[in-house]
Amino acid sequence: MKITYVLLLVLVTGMSVKAQVAKDKKQIEASVTAFFEGMSVLSETQMKTELTPDFILVEHGLIWNADSLISHLKPMIGRNVKRLNRLVFDKTSQTGDLATVVYHNSADFITGEKKQTVNWLESAVLVKQSGRWKIKLLHSTTLK
Repeated sequence: MKITYVLLLVLVTGMSVKAQVAKDKKQIEASVTAFFEGMSVLSETQMKTELTPDFILVEHGLIWNADSLISHLKPMIGRNVKRLNRLVFDKTSQTGDLATVVYHNSADFITGEKKQTVNWLESAVLVKQSGRWKIKLLHSTTLK
């Protein structure tokens, strides 16, 4: 009888852990997606909501923080540039309150009749703070 209870406890615990991992995976990927949605609409608040205070972006040989990234994007405000993102998540893993994500990011930049597509391979490190996944590090490589 005790063996049955132990087996049942192990089964229920395993199912609970698996459900939590799936929930965290969705939340991790949602945080990355929400960050790029904030970038698309040039919302400083929406971008910073998804970032840790010590966020770092490594791109084109430069190291940026949230403020330098936002300063770089500010000249686009009012220029009627639309950005449409497509994120394809290749690998999402999590250990405790630390997660890593590797994904392909493709963005169409549309100004009037002109359209330009840029593709990146990116990785991100996220940490769980106060029950919410936030991006701590993002590394971006432009693809040809």
